Amino acid sequence: MAPALLAFTVFAVAMYAYLLPAVHQALLGGEMESVRKIATSAVSTLQYYEAKERRGELSREEAQQAAIDILAAWRYGPEGRDYLWMQDTVPRMIMHPYRHDLVQQSLRDYRDSGGALVFQNMVDVIRREGQGWVDYVWQRYEDTVQQEPKRSYICGFAPWGWIIGTGVYVDHVEEHITALTG
Repeated sequence: MAPALLAFTVFAVAMYAYLLPAVHQALLGGEMESVRKIATSAVSTLQYYEAKERRGELSREEAQQAAIDILAAWRYGPEGRDYLWMQDTVPRMIMHPYRHDLVQQSLRDYRDSGGALVFQNMVDVIRREGQGWVDYVWQRYEDTVQQEPKRSYICGFAPWGWIIGTGVYVDHVEEHITALTG
């Protein structure tokens, strides 16, 4: 009985010490890669409409509005609530499906609950790298009260001076791990 108990104990310790962190990293990595691909794919919509503008098929205003209309409707994820948003490098919000109150507002001094200058940090990342990851605290979808850590991938779109992004709530990964471990 003792060898079986010892084997079970070793297995349980190994699972919690090694396996769960590996699962955590795999889930987070998978979600982050999906978010990165969605953000970079959305840039192709901006490129499409910017090309129509360059060819004279649409005015800049028409091209930008068409891109906004399409990307504002994008939803993905298990509940169909994950989304894209766009801002410019002022920074000023161009489109956000859950925060209409921020659209056309200056976000230069906007801070999250941790004090980070969220949108100015995004501008800084785009200026340095052209695209990349940003960590901050944000509301959970349309719930302006519930604030959660979020990791977003952002891409710059130089022809219009825009930034497009989407992210993952870090707590979602924790929820997946809890579901796996019971």
